[in-house]
Amino acid sequence: MKLKEFNKQNLPELRIKLVAALKSFEEENGVAINLGSISFSSDTFHTKMSVTIVNEEDKGESNRDIQLKKDFLKYCVLFGLEQKDFGKEVNINKGKAVIVGIMPSSRKYPIIVKTTDNKYVKIGSDYAKSLIK
Repeated sequence: MKLKEFNKQNLPELRIKLVAALKSFEEENGVAINLGSISFSSDTFHTKMSVTIVNEEDKGESNRDIQLKKDFLKYCVLFGLEQKDFGKEVNINKGKAVIVGIMPSSRKYPIIVKTTDNKYVKIGSDYAKSLIK
């Protein structure tokens, strides 16, 4: 079936097909591909795509988790944390969570934690440091 236009109804299905088509490329080259949000008009759409090399210890993790981990290990010292803080369990307002990454472009809430119900929550670096101590 050929598309006549891009719209909110057909883009989620198109994203699923695109991810499935990229799966063989990921496996063949040992990378993880993450597609960002899609912006569109009726005849075009664009998305940001990031490609990350997957190490053996990263196998089985989601593309997002792999990228968050790499960013954490690279940028944690800029936010007053240490590499050993990755994966630490902390108690936040929503219950227990695990530190899983950093979004360095997010100045106000750069630290990412994953709650027990697998939701990602952004928190401030000062708050994260206070939870670790």
